[in-house]
Amino acid sequence: MKARAKSGGKENRLRDPLGLTDELDSMKEKFKEYVAKTLSSNMDASQVLLSTAMGKLIENDDALKVGLIAIKEESDTTMTTLSTKIDELEEELAACRVVVEQYFRAVGVKNNDTKVNIASMFQELSKGMIVVESLIKLVSRKDKFESFKLMEKGNGGGDEE
Repeated sequence: MKARAKSGGKENRLRDPLGLTDELDSMKEKFKEYVAKTLSSNMDASQVLLSTAMGKLIENDDALKVGLIAIKEESDTTMTTLSTKIDELEEELAACRVVVEQYFRAVGVKNNDTKVNIASMFQELSKGMIVVESLIKLVSRKDKFESFKLMEKGNGGGDEE
């Protein structure tokens, strides 16, 4: 066995005359460990970053869901209110049509063209009444126009003699 060991030792010395194989193997193992630690560290940091981003995305998603629910509820409420108002206006319109038809019968108007002309006059009268109501409201706010009247009179007295 000694003969083999000697001959095996000679072979190793022939292959590695300076005895660096063990040192290279050791450096190779250290390098592998370093790369493994670095990759592991990078993976940990990447995992933390990914978890943080995922958490923020989940928070944003939850906030959006809450906002959408609120918007949907508001929309439903608005639609219900508008639907109710439309129903009320349709009932009011039907009542107005009945009243107008009764008026035309009472007055004896049977011609549709005459009915349209009278309806147009009522419509213009209604517009005029809206303007008058607006003017009355405007005039009733005297306190807001008092300062304007004072500025008009106190313009430096250039017109007074």
